[in-house]
Amino acid sequence: MDAIRFISCLFLFCLLFSTSGYSRNVSSRPAVVNIGAIFTFESTIGRVAKIAIQEAVKDVNANPSILHGTKLKIYMRNTNCSGFLGLAEALKFTENDVIAIIGPQSSVVAHIISHVANELQVPLLSFAATDPTLNTLQFPFFVRTTQSDLYQMAAISEVVDHYGWKQVTAIFIDNDYGTKWSDIMDILVKVALMESRVVIVHVDPGIGFEIFSVANHLEMMGNGWVWIATDWLLSVLDSASPLPSDTMDSMQGVLAFRQHTPDSDRKRAFSSRWHKLTGGSLGLHSYGLCAYDSVWLIAHAVDTFFNQGGIISFSNDSRLPSGEDRSLILPAYDVVNVIGTGFRRIGYWSNYSGLSIMPPETLYTKPPNRSSANQKLYSAIWPGDTLITPRGWAFANNGKQLRIGVPIRVSFREFVSQVQGTDMFKGFCIDVFTAAVSLLPYPVQYQFIPFGGGKENPSYTELVNKITTGFFDAAVGDIAIVTNRTKTLDFTQPYVASGLVVVVPFRKLNSGAWAFLRPFSARMWIVTACFFLVIGLVVWILEHRINDEFRGPPKRQVITILWFSLSTLFFAHRENTMSSLARFVLLIWLFVVLIINSSYTASLTSIFTVQQLSSPIKGIESLKESDEPIGFQVGSFAEYYLSKEVGISESRLVPLGSPEAYAKALQLGPEKGGVAAIVDELPYVELFLSRQCTFRIVGQEFTKSGWGFAFPRDSPLALDMSTAILALSENGDLQRIHDKWLTQSTCSSDTSEIESNRLHLKSFGGLFLICGLACFISLLIHCFQMTRKLHRSAPVKSPSPGQGTSRSGRLHRLLSLMDEKAGQSKSAGKRRKLERSLSENDRDCEFGRNSMRKETERMAGATSL
Repeated sequence: MDAIRFISCLFLFCLLFSTSGYSRNVSSRPAVVNIGAIFTFESTIGRVAKIAIQEAVKDVNANPSILHGTKLKIYMRNTNCSGFLGLAEALKFTENDVIAIIGPQSSVVAHIISHVANELQVPLLSFAATDPTLNTLQFPFFVRTTQSDLYQMAAISEVVDHYGWKQVTAIFIDNDYGTKWSDIMDILVKVALMESRVVIVHVDPGIGFEIFSVANHLEMMGNGWVWIATDWLLSVLDSASPLPSDTMDSMQGVLAFRQHTPDSDRKRAFSSRWHKLTGGSLGLHSYGLCAYDSVWLIAHAVDTFFNQGGIISFSNDSRLPSGEDRSLILPAYDVVNVIGTGFRRIGYWSNYSGLSIMPPETLYTKPPNRSSANQKLYSAIWPGDTLITPRGWAFANNGKQLRIGVPIRVSFREFVSQVQGTDMFKGFCIDVFTAAVSLLPYPVQYQFIPFGGGKENPSYTELVNKITTGFFDAAVGDIAIVTNRTKTLDFTQPYVASGLVVVVPFRKLNSGAWAFLRPFSARMWIVTACFFLVIGLVVWILEHRINDEFRGPPKRQVITILWFSLSTLFFAHRENTMSSLARFVLLIWLFVVLIINSSYTASLTSIFTVQQLSSPIKGIESLKESDEPIGFQVGSFAEYYLSKEVGISESRLVPLGSPEAYAKALQLGPEKGGVAAIVDELPYVELFLSRQCTFRIVGQEFTKSGWGFAFPRDSPLALDMSTAILALSENGDLQRIHDKWLTQSTCSSDTSEIESNRLHLKSFGGLFLICGLACFISLLIHCFQMTRKLHRSAPVKSPSPGQGTSRSGRLHRLLSLMDEKAGQSKSAGKRRKLERSLSENDRDCEFGRNSMRKETERMAGATSL
């Protein structure tokens, strides 16, 4: 282990060292500095620590770069795991003028010796005392050179959370290490009767191996069990491996932890030398490395002290605040899986980044990422030689029966009802529960406990609250899974869908003189009529110039527009269209008419052939806006939901206790002391409507939930029951149970709406939009064509100045052009050309006649002369 990891402890130790006998300024170094070591020599930790400390002293004394001539001398004392001996041996160090004491390995002994260290003002560096209560406030001279169990417990907690286990059982010794030992067999028998199958063993090695041996004998090392050992196990496996085969066989699949030491050249070199020193008979574990580094820590502190002339200075190292408890900075552990004759590392845990498959030192340069997706471990082989992660829980086989609360219903007894004169129950919910229990992979002993007075339905909120108080272990029945209940309880997978609906009386709408208007809404009728007129007008504009059928007197043309547009409804229009634009518009319109006609016919057919229902209440919103009374089932959560969530005044809510009370209240109505509607859960309503055909559901379900069985928070039985319910659903048993108890009559299968489903404008908005665009584009093209013709045409007479350029004149010519027949403009042009030609010929003839007349007169005058 690199000494840099102890930097915070180093300077804190220097602070403590300044109070010792060497705290005066010195100009020369002493030849020898005495240090003490106190621990149990013949223990798993002590055998390795003894050699490690001795080798560390040799390495320090042989290194000229440290202490510079001053030698360390070590005095070792054996506590033999006794607090009294530890105290006596620690006092003997006063005879040796030691400046620091290394040890002890036991937290019990450390507590005792720390009092001596406080009085003598001698630093106590423990390489194996992991008790978190050894703190600097109580023991200012105590320095921990190993990792606190606080971090080991954090590592175990994160591993338990990683695998999704909810409960654990801890076996520990009742002292500071981690109970005075009694009969192991009795303790493990008690563990076997518990629900938890995750066992954490925090003991010393001797007792630990005996626990695994007895557990194996009791068949507690098989499938479904999880055993987690703290770092005591790896200290043995690292130092004394291989263990006897029967010992290894008794702990196959165990998870264990080991203090992580980063890999380095110094560690590899020391490990290689260790193998030569021990001949492979004794392995090096992490506590041995901590003991070795403790000696070097003292050496560096002494050297710093003498280099500064006996004056202590303090570092501004940024890691000092995290080391103020005088523990190692950046604590980390290896997570190990015991398999075969050895073990395999499946990952790491560090206080910096949590669980990972990468060494922690490679993650320190990156930002910490403790997201669940980043927490990873390699696959482990679990007890029973399986790769499937145990669920960590089994139903307690301790002879105790589960107390299951069941409501005593007085209405809708098809769901739950008590068999008269017995403690037995029957019904849909009971059959689902017993069928699910039969699918569990373990037996469940339970008894049904009646809940309620039997005169009215009990409060289901009170029923489930008795689970949180421990009176009931579970609750079975028609229990709705709602938000405020899930905050304190766990529910199974819903075994029936549920939700609140509104039930109202209805009146028939299958007759009437104006029934033919009901398929369309008023807005739909208006828009459709307008489009008929628009289409007729557009086609007339496009056909007027070229089609004689769209010409004539104004009265005739108006009749033609109306007749043509309305006749398209039956595809009976007799007028032919000649314009391509008109045909395009007509094609689109006929498609729209086809859709409208078909929809109207289907809706009207439904009106006259299917019983249509009507009610002034359309759903929960219209019910909320009114001030009429509303009925609800006694004991249901509907009362809470309507008053707290929907905001309906409690004065409007009327409790009703039976289907008969439902029917009577709805038939009376608000005017006669009844209710306008009833709000209840869908399963109850469906059963009610199967017998009452004069009421119907309006609107949609305004809550979505279901019924489930209630268990205490984090109960593993809830998860297993959910799996069983899913199996019932998949194999069809759930539906068969439903059909057995809740078979509905023909009346309840009538799903007609309370109000006829009128066709609204929004259902045809796309069609009308397409048709309108077709009309607009066609008219636009037509206007463009007319404008071109207007500019090409010339007036018969030259206009007077300013008259031809007037806007009214152009508009008049445009309208005249649009009104005249298409062939008429060409004939007029020819006539104008012919008239011009004839006028020119007449002028020529007149000019000739005048010339001849003048010539005759001139000749006659000449003759007379």
